[in-house]
Amino acid sequence: MMSRNRDHWENPDNWTAGIIYHCPEDTRYFVPKGWKWGGWTINFSHPKAWFAGLGAIAIAVGPATLAMRLTGNRSLWLLAMLVSIIALCMWAHNESSKE
Repeated sequence: MMSRNRDHWENPDNWTAGIIYHCPEDTRYFVPKGWKWGGWTINFSHPKAWFAGLGAIAIAVGPATLAMRLTGNRSLWLLAMLVSIIALCMWAHNESSKE
């Protein structure tokens, strides 16, 4: 993290209930959660955050839903879900570690 983004991220005034992050000065739309290995959360003050959230939902459930609807094959559904989750994690990690 950039020191500027880190300073914003470490400021408790930018967190609501310790889990909802909102800081318009932070340049990232995905940020690490406050506890180690907690995953990521959305910076709800970033203009692109809502699009990123909708994109994350689409990536997480879209391919698996299409696979199940089009083929009815549960193995393909499971594979699509696994690939979707991995892609979502990679996207969130990449975005949250931007400098």
